[in-house]
Amino acid sequence: MALATIDNWEYSRWVEVIGRSLRYNPATGAERTAAQTFVNAVLVKRPWLDVMYDANTNNDGTQPDDVQALGRIIFNIGRDMQQNISIQDVTEKGYIDTLIAATGNRRYGDQANTIAADVQQP
Repeated sequence: MALATIDNWEYSRWVEVIGRSLRYNPATGAERTAAQTFVNAVLVKRPWLDVMYDANTNNDGTQPDDVQALGRIIFNIGRDMQQNISIQDVTEKGYIDTLIAATGNRRYGDQANTIAADVQQP
């Protein structure tokens, strides 16, 4: 059952934008660890995404050298939350809140090449 106390579209969109930001400007250190923890936790709640995750991992289950893979996975998780099954419970919401806290303003598109504030109008 979907969690009715939040705006599912907004939360899922933030996850998508964080994923896109991580893809274009890969995370390092604590941000990367938080992102990987988020992916591992969500895959327990959404086991059908394992196929997509497996396509982005090495044969031994480790993250590939391609640093953009983590961003692609998070983007696809957000897309699944938006288009298929809404955020299911407060636990899943907590995972998202932790990801948002760890990635700062990435949910607004910050750190992904240019952001809206950098675009100059003609």
